[in-house]
Amino acid sequence: MILLAPLALLAAVAMAGGVGEVWERWWLLPDAQTFLMAAGGGLLLGRLLSRWLEVLDILSHELTHFVMALALLRRPVAISATPTGGETVYRGRGSVLIRLAPYFLPLWALAALALQPLLRSDLRVWGVGAVGLTWGYHLWIMASQIRRHQPDLRVDGLILSVLTVSALSFVTMTLVALAAVGGLDLMGRSLDGSMALLRDLLDLAYRLAGVV
Repeated sequence: MILLAPLALLAAVAMAGGVGEVWERWWLLPDAQTFLMAAGGGLLLGRLLSRWLEVLDILSHELTHFVMALALLRRPVAISATPTGGETVYRGRGSVLIRLAPYFLPLWALAALALQPLLRSDLRVWGVGAVGLTWGYHLWIMASQIRRHQPDLRVDGLILSVLTVSALSFVTMTLVALAAVGGLDLMGRSLDGSMALLRDLLDLAYRLAGVV
């Protein structure tokens, strides 16, 4: 966490700079309104599910732990979700990324985004809507679970964990929104701008530290 937190904040600052160059174009794209309306629906869906079917929120939380564990080459052996709580058990060394993944990784939005290229062109609007809906749903889950002060966030200190999650969420959620509406081209332009700003920030840091 000592290394992840400053890296996450640096990435968020760089992303903010990169997004500034493409955001106006994003707003003008025909699918932007579809995405935003669907995201609003996702927020409402999250609110309703949290009230009437909270076990789905918990299952989504645990599945994200599970997927991140697989991505980091751990071996998940058990997953459980009940209305009162959930647990994911895996073999291997623990990881802060696995622990915090449910807060910054929009699992269902990424799944919907991955399916988007498989749709016919006349069905693209439905693909954008699906990403927007799941994007908004994740936003609700993230906000509601941070407010409950989950144990995951207390391991490395609540304030540091929330700052890290917020920074990482800004990066992941921005990239998903850009890709859903503007495709990989728009997302790539944003990343190019972010990398350029990141290089400038690192160069400035080296100079201030007297390295260069």
